[in-house]
Amino acid sequence: LQRVDASAARLAVADLPPRDTKRWVIRRKAEVVAAVRGGLLSLEEACERYKLTVDEFRHDARLQGRRLVAEASRAHVRGDLDAAGLAVRNLVENALVHGAGGTTIRVVCGQSARAATIAVIDDGPGVAARELPTLVKRFARGANARGSGAGLGLPIVATLARRMGAKFALRSPPEGQSTG
Repeated sequence: LQRVDASAARLAVADLPPRDTKRWVIRRKAEVVAAVRGGLLSLEEACERYKLTVDEFRHDARLQGRRLVAEASRAHVRGDLDAAGLAVRNLVENALVHGAGGTTIRVVCGQSARAATIAVIDDGPGVAARELPTLVKRFARGANARGSGAGLGLPIVATLARRMGAKFALRSPPEGQSTG
């Protein structure tokens, strides 16, 4: 096995996977992580350059005609890149399964005056406000939950956010929407 380390290997941007990489093997992802950890790329640049989460799902049969859109702007983030990626992946999975009936799933990343934000927003049927607090408990599923699942995705996201010192909130419908 070869160790990938931006400081030891002296990676250059030219050594990183191409922007249009479709097949993500462990080594390629490790190079991107090493580049971020070594300061070659900022986390924002890596997200902008590769859009991994959106690309992973773009051809997913569960989209059922919906669009998956990434809306990214610069954001300064300190945290565990793998944990953040897992959290976003779980949120997108949740929207794919439970947001059926909508037309669009948006992955939004940006910076407000107070903090960096990542949001996964769909326009599916939504969840009753009284159910939202229970959905972050292990094995809990909404009354109108679709598809299979153990009720662990959102609790995992909540745990990862807490461990990274981030705030995790569920809203249904999202601000400015009537559904979702």
